[in-house]
This record gives sequence, C-alpha cells and structure tokens, in this order.
Amino acid sequence: MLDMSRARRPPAQGSRVTKSKVAGALGRRQGSWRTRSLEAGFPRLQSWPQTRCMVPAQEFTPLESERLLLRRFKPADLEPFHAYRSDPAVAKYQGWGEFTLEDARRFVDDQLGRNPGELGQGAQIAIELQASGAMIGDVYLNTPADEPRQAQIGYSLATRYQGAGYATEAVRRLLDYVFGPLDKHRVTAVTDTENVRSIALLERIGLRREAHFIQNYWFKGKWSDEYVYAILQSEWPPSPGLAPRNSSSRGG
Repeated sequence: MLDMSRARRPPAQGSRVTKSKVAGALGRRQGSWRTRSLEAGFPRLQSWPQTRCMVPAQEFTPLESERLLLRRFKPADLEPFHAYRSDPAVAKYQGWGEFTLEDARRFVDDQLGRNPGELGQGAQIAIELQASGAMIGDVYLNTPADEPRQAQIGYSLATRYQGAGYATEAVRRLLDYVFGPLDKHRVTAVTDTENVRSIALLERIGLRREAHFIQNYWFKGKWSDEYVYAILQSEWPPSPGLAPRNSSSRGG
C-alpha cells in the first residue's frame, strides 16, 4: 500500500513519484479529489502543554452525520474502493498510476487492522451512505506520535458522488471527532494549488491557508505547488446536535 502519512521531500527530477494517498477534492481542471497530509516542511511542535492530559487510545466507533456513516473499512469495501481508486479522475493528483484489484485487496486488508485516531498511525475511514449502504469514498486521519496534539486529514470520493456535498459533510464530521473525542489542538491538510474544488472545500469549512510551497515536489512530469491549510480546536464550532467541548479541560 502507499504510505499516506510519511514525510515527503521533493525527489530529484525524473525520480519515481511516491506522493501520499490522501485523495481530496475535485481538481486541477475537472479532475480528482485529493488532499495530502503534512508531516514535513514546518517546525515541529516541540512540546505540548503539560497541563493537558493525553487522550488515551480508544476503539474507533462509527460516526454518523445527516446522510453519512463514517466507519472502519470492511472486506465488502474491496470492489467499490477499487472502482474509485482506479478511476483516472480520482487518481489525477495521486502518486499511483494503474491500481489493480490486488493493490486494492492489500490496501483494504491493511486497513482492517488499523484503529483510526490511534497515535502513530494513519488510517482511512470509509464513507457510507446511510440511505443505501453504498461505500462512496473515504476520509483519512493521521495522528503523529511525535506531535500528539496535532492531526492531518484528507479525503477521497467516487466521481459519481461528487458535487452533492458529501465530502464537505464527511470532513465536517471527521473534524468534530478530531476536536471532540480526540481532543486535538490543530489539524492540517495539504492540497495542490490547482486543485480548485479541494481548495474551495477546505475554505468553506473554515480552514485557513497558512503556506504556499512553490514547486516543492516533482509530480507527473513537472514541479508542482502546494497550499497548506490548518484550523485550531478553538476555532472549530461543533456541528449542530453534537455536545460542545468541555472548555474547562483545555489548557494553555
């Protein structure tokens, strides 16, 4: 499987591209959903407030929104996952080319053993339509062990389900989880500067553009730019119907 969360530096021209797999919003011209998580390029969080208690690892339970269910991957997701991940429109901003059924099987098998939100690992969370049970995409969550109060997110959506607000709804619900039960301080997302629909999604839900990396990675035959977006826990309003965070527990 592709490592979605590793730190990536620009490879030399002509070298093999190994971009992280976080797919996000429709893009460069009419293309793919893609954002990428970020681990390199910014100062590390050297220390987190010692007045805070670390949130212990917890078993991930499904997250419901108005129309969606965010849940762990299961074996039955193999075919729909392969269908959208092998779609050139979805793969437009991704580091893979051909994506076979066997590639998808290995990826899904790996996800079955992951617990989203656990420190030190990244995980995909399947997006399911509550009305039909169809698996239509996934969101990505990485919680680095060396930056326990921070997280990185991404998202992928099958082409046929784009344009209906599902990605926005899924990412909002993911952030409710990250800033609520997981009690993270800061969340980041990275997107190609030409991925206009991903940019629109991130800005629509309130993330702030904090950086512009100019020609910082070699991708599909050219040097490409990236935007870095972020939002703090104190800036995130919980979705309607969800319990507010306990502000008395926040320090610093």
